[in-house]
Amino acid sequence: MRRFPAFLGIVSGILLLFACSPQNILRFEDMHIAYTPSPVLGMYGTIHNGTENALVLESVKSDRFKRIEIHQTTTSEGRMRMERIDTLTIPARSAVELAPGKAHIMLFEATEPVKNGEIIPVTITLSGTTHSLEVLVRGNP
Repeated sequence: MRRFPAFLGIVSGILLLFACSPQNILRFEDMHIAYTPSPVLGMYGTIHNGTENALVLESVKSDRFKRIEIHQTTTSEGRMRMERIDTLTIPARSAVELAPGKAHIMLFEATEPVKNGEIIPVTITLSGTTHSLEVLVRGNP
């Protein structure tokens, strides 16, 4: 008699694992701020959208910076340039890499000097939902 409840517990656990599997969630991978002595810094990483719907990156905020913008690198007439964009779409069941030369986050005017190795709280808004992150400041490898 005791084996049946244990079996149900195991089956329930397996079903829960499938319901919470990584392909059904939003995930931030390797989010970091590239350390430089410049007053303008870049934030990079990958946003994985495992949901059934496209998500829109609407804003990024942190009390440590006076202004934060979403940027896209474009090429026109053989020249690369960064352009500010209002939003960035992360398609359903896909990922967007934030990297130099691609879409990325620009952080302007730190309220106090940023140090290599520091962790900075950042709030990212995707399709109206906020996500609090602890983002590491690190030198580029």
